[in-house]
Amino acid sequence: MGGEVFITVQVSVNHVGENQRMFPAPDDVTVSYLDERANRIVPFTDFDFRSPDGTTYVQYVTALDGAQSEGPFPGTEAEGWVIFVLPEDFDETEVEVRIRYDGTEFTWRLSE
Repeated sequence: MGGEVFITVQVSVNHVGENQRMFPAPDDVTVSYLDERANRIVPFTDFDFRSPDGTTYVQYVTALDGAQSEGPFPGTEAEGWVIFVLPEDFDETEVEVRIRYDGTEFTWRLSE
């Protein structure tokens, strides 16, 4: 019986429109494995995580808070990471990342 692993999804949003618009919320970013929604890890809002090489990764929710406080107006950007849990022995061909925005859902397969 295997354990669990973390999968991180980088979300980068750049407002290139002409009007003030809200960005996708962290709950609009999901990961599904074998057609079931994976659990999202929600650490403290002010928590960023660091890799063994010392690189710091900002949570998407933290980046989003900063962007939303400014508008978001054209030219505003938010970039960060969303963390999910999968079984240690997951099959990457069965993992999908989805982002819902403005009534549209965008889907990527991890294996592509």
